Amino acid sequence: MGTSVQPAKATDIQQTVLAEPFTFQFFLTVDELNEAAGLRKTFLNSRDGKILGRIVCGLGVPYFLLKPYFMGTNWTDLLHADPVRAFFLLSVAALDLWVVTGQIGVRWLNARMNKLDLVRQIVLSDAAVHVTHGAQQFHRKWNEFRWVQETPNLFVLQTLGRQFWTLPKRVIPNSRRAELELFLKSKLPQK
Repeated sequence: MGTSVQPAKATDIQQTVLAEPFTFQFFLTVDELNEAAGLRKTFLNSRDGKILGRIVCGLGVPYFLLKPYFMGTNWTDLLHADPVRAFFLLSVAALDLWVVTGQIGVRWLNARMNKLDLVRQIVLSDAAVHVTHGAQQFHRKWNEFRWVQETPNLFVLQTLGRQFWTLPKRVIPNSRRAELELFLKSKLPQK
């Protein structure tokens, strides 16, 4: 069972007004990214989902490799008669094989796509969240977020879409940690 988001009631938490915005600058680590991504509970991220995915893809490899024979032809004839279909079948078989082998290279790809080598800056103000990630800049008002989730190591801010932003606790000064927690509770529902 998944956890549900509990919206904060106006009577539960007073709206917190900041004297000055929170500004954090850091490099996100692979472990922090993986922890944040793991919070997004989907069946395919679970142990059983990964096992089922490997089984289905494991069955898919021989199926797609034998598909020309099921169609009454062979690979040589298919490559000459319909190279697009042959390329598609080989591509799907290769993708299935990649999943079965544990998605070799996905950690490196994930690090490159999430640009872990670039400094991130997150500014939390009363009006919005501003994130600078290398040359990219994102500006979101608080009503564009679904929830915030706290773990022992992070705060994860989930947007209304698929994007989420990770704020490691290691970059939060102890002198402002309680203020930040209260501020986030006043702005977003907790998950």
